[in-house]
Amino acid sequence: MAQNLESIVSDKHLDEIYLKIWEVGHNITNTRWTNTTFFLTMSFAIFGFSFHADNARASFAMLLIERLAAVGIYWFAFFLFLRFNDYTRFIRDYLGELEQNTGLRLQSGAESLMRKRNWRSSTKLLRAFGLIYTGAAVVSLIFR
Repeated sequence: MAQNLESIVSDKHLDEIYLKIWEVGHNITNTRWTNTTFFLTMSFAIFGFSFHADNARASFAMLLIERLAAVGIYWFAFFLFLRFNDYTRFIRDYLGELEQNTGLRLQSGAESLMRKRNWRSSTKLLRAFGLIYTGAAVVSLIFR
């Protein structure tokens, strides 16, 4: 991909294209986290409300629906996160290709720093917490 651009544009323009694509990647990341945070908040609010309803002696069916909805919204947020993450990975890979033709090393520098510091993946953390959250919802229904 980047080799085709090299023949069309000068190095200065390639640097500008690189920075624009890097900016688009950040915008996608911001959107991904904004959407994820919104749906996670809704999930936790519904889950918390279900405990308030539990104290009011709501029917088991109502509690089940509320907690299933809360867990369902969580997993919807997780899969939406994965979808946006695919776009982010595409942008990162493309930036890596462009770095071979530019003097800029923003993406490769960030990746090497993350590996060096041994950061955990957001995807793995959200998946692990989702499993714990789902388990907590099931246990809260069993030991009501």
